Amino acid sequence: MPIPVLSLFKNHGFDQTQLSQMITQFPAILTFDPDKILRPKMEFFLHRVGFSPSHLVELVSRRPLMLKGSLERRLNRSFDFLKGVVGSGENVIATISRFPLLLNYDIPNILSSKATLLQDHGMRESDISMYVMRYPRDLSGGHDRFIEVVSELKKMGFDPLSRLYIQALHTMWGLSSSNWQRKCEICKSLGWSEDELLKLIKKSPFFMRLSETNIRKKVKFFMTHLGWDSSVISKYPQCLNFSLEKRIIPRYAVMQMLLSNGLLKKDVNWGKIFSINEKDFLNKFVNKYEEEAPKLMEAYTKEVGV
Repeated sequence: MPIPVLSLFKNHGFDQTQLSQMITQFPAILTFDPDKILRPKMEFFLHRVGFSPSHLVELVSRRPLMLKGSLERRLNRSFDFLKGVVGSGENVIATISRFPLLLNYDIPNILSSKATLLQDHGMRESDISMYVMRYPRDLSGGHDRFIEVVSELKKMGFDPLSRLYIQALHTMWGLSSSNWQRKCEICKSLGWSEDELLKLIKKSPFFMRLSETNIRKKVKFFMTHLGWDSSVISKYPQCLNFSLEKRIIPRYAVMQMLLSNGLLKKDVNWGKIFSINEKDFLNKFVNKYEEEAPKLMEAYTKEVGV
């Protein structure tokens, strides 16, 4: 039993559950020299990167492979380069927290090649930094596919200076080309022409990350219950990204109660109803009418599942 290794982790705050979780994922960690290999890496993440002890314990428990890379040949070099791109220690911590294995990759090589490609296509350095911070896992994939995605976005007419370019890049990167085409065919079968679909994707790229079943369910709901066709859905593309069970159906139920009780006019702007934040929706359409329709909150929380 590798007592020194276990003692090291316990001294850094790991409990038995976290140790078991870590060892199950990466049993070879028990063979690492605690003083020559593990302790210097833990100190690196604590003092050089700047993680708090509790945050580091949480990350290592979930992703123990973050301790696998060579400290000198990989972790230090990757950290220095990443910090130069995202600009501060806090940003590095936020980035690694989203993808704990990031520093195990050859970041100077991978990131510089992808950043150069994006700059050549007109993307600003500040937007590249934001992209890296938000979606660091995207850096782990192959460069050829990345070139293909960037070229495809250019063909589609995406503006690299647009705030939606990052969303589009992340969305297309996360789907295989065959999966992307299949989603496009599904949307066309639901009523969108090729040009209309392109406009829809440009307005709300994220909806292409929805499962095929999810897309069909939401479109069916909008068409059946609201009488929307594909052109109306295109006016409110953000609605495709909202949860059907936790947002759309509960708000629909509340509005139907208000309409049936004569408390609202018939011309409800459903796009705005689904888009406003939770606090505003409750204040304007639930709390406001609690005397006239006391069962509104009950209906809303029932639909939400609270």
